[in-house]
Amino acid sequence: MTKDGHLVTSHDPCLKATTNILDYAAEYADRVGTWSFEPAYDNDCTDDYLIREFTLEELKGLRRRQRYSTRNTDLDDLFQIMTFEEVIEQMQGLYQSHPKTRPWKIGLYVETKMYQFYLDNYGENIAQMTYDVLKKYGLETIDKCKDTMPIIIECFEG
Repeated sequence: MTKDGHLVTSHDPCLKATTNILDYAAEYADRVGTWSFEPAYDNDCTDDYLIREFTLEELKGLRRRQRYSTRNTDLDDLFQIMTFEEVIEQMQGLYQSHPKTRPWKIGLYVETKMYQFYLDNYGENIAQMTYDVLKKYGLETIDKCKDTMPIIIECFEG
């Protein structure tokens, strides 16, 4: 989640390993910190930049990078961080521009992370926010999304 309340798509809560944030180290020096997410997430962020400390506009100025050097890096620095809403809209656009006849629909696999961290530290309920975004697009129930855009939601917290 961003500082201004947008849900974004990112596997990690921090930015150093997956974006070009270090290109802006001087500009964002006041936002470097260390965060612990145990027990929900086994990767703490040390001397890193928490996504929650940035507005969506600031994040849009960054570019994605492959976090592992053993993987292909040809697409590094080409793409922005996307919001959850942008991903839904992109999928809907693909369905409209490239309709296919097949026995299944391609959907989304959403993994929410650190629910308790956001609730305890910022008073923000990302589960409710996720539901609200899905409802905005008519995808908030199994019956509403099964024939249009099936969605699996995974969360490692109770």
